[in-house]
Amino acid sequence: MTRIFSRFGLVIVVLLIVAGAWLAYIPILNAGRIHAAIEKRTGRTLNVAGGAGYVLSPEFGIGLHDVSLGGSGALAEPVVKANTLILPAGIWQVLTGQSSGDRIILDGADINVVLSADGRSNVWADEDASTAKTDAQAAEAKSFSVTLYDGHFRYHDERSKSGFEVKQISGDTKFGGDGSVASAGSGVVRDQFVNFQLNLASLRRGLAEGSPFDFNMDGVASTFAFTGRLATGSKLNLAGQADVGTTDLPRFLRWIGMPLKGLDQAKMFSLSGGVDVSETGFQMKDTRIKLASMTGKGDVDFETSAPRPLLKANLGFDKVDLNLYQNVKGESTTALSSWGEKPIELFDLDAVDAQVSLSTNAVIYNTLKTGPATLTASLRNRVLQASLKSGALAQGAGEIDVEFDAAQLPPKLRLDLDFKNVEAKTVLASLFGITWMTGPLTFVAKLSASGDTQAAFISNLAGSLDAKLENGAVTGVDLSKLIGLASADGADGWLGTATTSVTASTTATITDGVAILGESRVASAGVNVVPAGEIDLLRQSLDLSADAGLPVKLSIKGPWQKPKIYADLGSVLENPKAIKKLLGKLIGN
Repeated sequence: MTRIFSRFGLVIVVLLIVAGAWLAYIPILNAGRIHAAIEKRTGRTLNVAGGAGYVLSPEFGIGLHDVSLGGSGALAEPVVKANTLILPAGIWQVLTGQSSGDRIILDGADINVVLSADGRSNVWADEDASTAKTDAQAAEAKSFSVTLYDGHFRYHDERSKSGFEVKQISGDTKFGGDGSVASAGSGVVRDQFVNFQLNLASLRRGLAEGSPFDFNMDGVASTFAFTGRLATGSKLNLAGQADVGTTDLPRFLRWIGMPLKGLDQAKMFSLSGGVDVSETGFQMKDTRIKLASMTGKGDVDFETSAPRPLLKANLGFDKVDLNLYQNVKGESTTALSSWGEKPIELFDLDAVDAQVSLSTNAVIYNTLKTGPATLTASLRNRVLQASLKSGALAQGAGEIDVEFDAAQLPPKLRLDLDFKNVEAKTVLASLFGITWMTGPLTFVAKLSASGDTQAAFISNLAGSLDAKLENGAVTGVDLSKLIGLASADGADGWLGTATTSVTASTTATITDGVAILGESRVASAGVNVVPAGEIDLLRQSLDLSADAGLPVKLSIKGPWQKPKIYADLGSVLENPKAIKKLLGKLIGN
């Protein structure tokens, strides 16, 4: 009996040795199968530096460790490197060595697709993608899928020195026997998590003359969809239909490398149209655009090859709301109460270069709204030039030309204004915060300044202006009461509530923030006043005299909100006839 148990034990030991040997051999057997399958598909040998064995995570199966698949021809950089290549299988499939081999897992994979300077790819063994096997010739190949865990994909085109990368990829990619590719998963693009899905009819043709291609991505509070054709042979090209939408435009702009702080309050944005993408940028025709409540259509050209992106656009909008861009508003509505000392924000001038032409039914700025207008703008190397023209501006017509040169420090500003018969309060309140003047205004100004704050600009403002108000009104000033001050003790502050039917004109020369009045006249209800003197714009003070045809002139001095107004007796000495008239009144003769 002891011998029987001894022999039985020996059999068990032998069986265990055989089973152990078989289990140990299974990874080697499957490694050979994987080698053969990959070499058949790619024409290259899979290199395994870490040996084969069983793995339990992320899925159970046969694992090849520290693997790489070299590039083709002169492109020696590996197409794929991975910590572990896993052939997933059930326990019975492992024991019998019957795993299907139609799916592999790459854990910690680093995938590189490179196009050389002559357009060759490191993906195929063929030296020239144009000589690669056709899909029909490769149709006998069996489909298989690849699952990525923590993958990293890079694409680099040596012809244009352009490319992109996706990190932390998790997902599945199916390679069809007909050469098609279908992939879905998630990853990190430019430090933002996204979900993606793509379908390429032929990988070989996509790397040559072109193949139908669909791509969808969502993330960064945005969605992107493309359907069309992908080609990378002679040059990278995507041609088809693209749709982009976002509910957080500032975040989306930062993600694509165009951080415009002035649009931090904007949220909704969508863009849709035919697109042609190359290694230097993209073009869109008949593009439909929606930004907040604005809708438009036209052509967009975006170039990425320059140090800063260059945006070219020719668009028509139902309206252009400049208030959407926060930096436009600035401190203009409170300018007459205090000049701002806050540095002017110049960050957006570095974000992008642009050449934009817009036509619109309305332009909105603060409370000002035009009728049909054109707006053109050019931004190159921190120099902004913009022009707004409208024949329906505040019941009149107007043109504004601006040049802001931030290429030098301190920045320089040139501002040309030309308004014809516009409603004074509507225009001046929006642009300068002046609310006390109403009526038809014709106004021409040519101004220049430099500085990095509002106050600095005002301190060295220079230029000229010519203004005329017809049958208007000035709130808070009554000419008849002012004239009465010639025989009174004077007053602190402006008198009256309103002066109606005012006609006024003035010319002025501005130097270092001080306006020197030239030929000027104010008339109302038979009273004619000729003002002269200076207005200090920086200090917001007046130093004026007013000749109303009386023996004495009025002196108006002090803060322009509440100046000291009194009769200037010294002015009598300048006029012999006035002296005689005054003496006659004194002695009753």
